[in-house]
Amino acid sequence: MALQQAQMLLTMNSLDAVNVSVQQNNTEPFAVVLCHLAELHAEQGCFSAASEILKHLKERFPPGCQHAKLWMLFDQKIQFNRAMNDGKYHLTESLVTGITALDSVEGLYRKAVVLKAQNQTAEAHKILQVLLTYCQKVKNIEMVIRSKQDGGYHTTQKQALNILHMAIEPILAHGAVLDKGRAMFLVAKCQVASAASYSPQKKTEALESAILNLNEAKTYFGMVDCKEQIRDILYLQARLYNSLGRVQERNKCSMLFRQIHQELPSHGVSLLLRL
Repeated sequence: MALQQAQMLLTMNSLDAVNVSVQQNNTEPFAVVLCHLAELHAEQGCFSAASEILKHLKERFPPGCQHAKLWMLFDQKIQFNRAMNDGKYHLTESLVTGITALDSVEGLYRKAVVLKAQNQTAEAHKILQVLLTYCQKVKNIEMVIRSKQDGGYHTTQKQALNILHMAIEPILAHGAVLDKGRAMFLVAKCQVASAASYSPQKKTEALESAILNLNEAKTYFGMVDCKEQIRDILYLQARLYNSLGRVQERNKCSMLFRQIHQELPSHGVSLLLRL
């Protein structure tokens, strides 16, 4: 939906350019549309396309011109997301500083995201609470929602599954690739947690279903090169295969896990404790 809206605005703005002048395309709405298109392409794993759009923005709105800060912000947000996906948290510090200089609220949120990923949950929660209070006051609804999502509001496994069953179809149909991967990963983790109370046969079926959902999540994360999430999925799959007595599959997942684990830094508690 967001992509369709951006494309429609882009078309409308282009029509205005025909009626008025070529320079009409140097307007703020045109810059905003292109920035959102770059972000949407990056979310779908189309990084080369996103890079081309940003290159066009840099040429049309060079640094120092009126609307250059728009693409500067989106450029750094895309770089930040890629660094987080790869678990390269040491690269995010300068990006958070740059984002904060352009948008203090967005920068504060990104700082909390990094702290949470590094399992500095107390510090992250403090920042998110400050952010939530401020954004509720100024009626920044989007940031209110994002702060609540990352602020430690927990649900039971049953509640999470019920919510996911309602949300999964639109997420898979229209969501960003990363959101699709997260949704399928969460479904699998809920299935594993729920299986603990099942009969042996039903538990086996639930774990096998979870493995299939993990494969789907792994495909989505692979599309956006999210190695840290793939590493966590392989770890969980190795455990599930071990529980099912499928030694060959377990060993394959373990080997792939070790390969990725050696490439990425390890932060905080293990996946075993997070599940």
